[in-house]
Amino acid sequence: METLESTITGAGEIQNQNKAIVRKFFAAVDNQDFGKLNELLADDFELKAQGLTQPWAKEDVFKDIRKYYTAFPDWKHSVEELVAEGEKVAVKVIQRGTHKASYEGIEPTGTEVAKPGIHILTITDGKIREWWGMEEELGFMLQLGMELKRKKGDMDTNSVENDLRSIEVNHKIAVDNKDIDGILQFYTADLINIPQGEPILYGREPIQNLLIDLFKTYDFHEDFRFVNIRNIGEHVAASYTFEQKMTPLTGGDTINRSGKGLCLLKRSESGNWQFEWNSYSYDNISEAGNVQTITTDIEKETAAVSERLNQWIRALENKDAEMLKDVICDDSGMVFFGTDLQERWVGRDEFITAQKEFFKATSDSRLEVYNKTIQISKSGTVAWTSCMMNWDIMAGEQPMHLEGLRGTFVFEKREGNWMIVQGHGSQPVSGQMVAY
Repeated sequence: METLESTITGAGEIQNQNKAIVRKFFAAVDNQDFGKLNELLADDFELKAQGLTQPWAKEDVFKDIRKYYTAFPDWKHSVEELVAEGEKVAVKVIQRGTHKASYEGIEPTGTEVAKPGIHILTITDGKIREWWGMEEELGFMLQLGMELKRKKGDMDTNSVENDLRSIEVNHKIAVDNKDIDGILQFYTADLINIPQGEPILYGREPIQNLLIDLFKTYDFHEDFRFVNIRNIGEHVAASYTFEQKMTPLTGGDTINRSGKGLCLLKRSESGNWQFEWNSYSYDNISEAGNVQTITTDIEKETAAVSERLNQWIRALENKDAEMLKDVICDDSGMVFFGTDLQERWVGRDEFITAQKEFFKATSDSRLEVYNKTIQISKSGTVAWTSCMMNWDIMAGEQPMHLEGLRGTFVFEKREGNWMIVQGHGSQPVSGQMVAY
């Protein structure tokens, strides 16, 4: 009989297979292996991408690939992140190449260019049936030397430049004063932020969390200046340079960093300009003896996550719902799975309500935890943990000994505190659905 554990395992295997198909697809594109591409794409394949008036079929995609690799012979796709759910795989890709031949009427410049993008591919029966894509075309064309010209009726250039110079000054004041709300006012609620070598950040909340951790660790100062400013209808596209100075609050050498970026700004309802899309990278300054990236204190963060996991265990032993609540994020997307088919709780309140009923039905709870593992992300904002447990507990008048229980948790650092955003606790059963 199929168990919940085997069902989840099966789904995980399919998702891993789908990820592998996506990697093969982009590798085949880079190799211009049209035979392999034909195998990977379904007969009724459709590409639905930014700027297309109607979906493309296979032949349209093949034609576009040939055009790219004619203009950029060394064009390559770097797969940065993959996330799979059901039939869909979301992928963050950065394309890079050298402009060697005419492209869209622009004569070869010899410029090395990069174009980030987000793609969602739907895979059915091992074949890609649909491909949705959105790429950073504006920055790509600007790298090739395209100039943006103001159309009649567009915004006054001088007025816009004055507004952006004001942002430079007010942003510096907000950073110097560690005014997080003052900094966040410069970003739209649906901001897309693409830092070099890091995951894409969506919205203001990830920025807020990074600033909280940054100001807790460093005396941080930043200056930036817009360099090229172009009006595009109701938006403004701009490039900028920046310099940062970071002194550890606990003592140590000051870190100096510099870099450059591209951004797209739009006016808010109140008339203020806000970053809607932002991509930036740091200069190579290692020769000056400076550090280019903020390093995460893995040992410190591991200890902090371990203590939060211990708090979870103590809350279960003491039947303390408030202590349990303190370690779970108050997020409607929080999910926790148990062993039973019905044990799927979404949101903190639903999970806490179920635990209170469990506490009423049990007593004398004792947990022994072993084989605990903790993995911290490079950014220091996500942690993955697992552990094994033996649980002695009274269910009414009946003593129970549950051995080899399994727990896995995903923690995120929210406003400086590690919080559980996903969890799974289950009791394994003997035997395998399929022997191997």
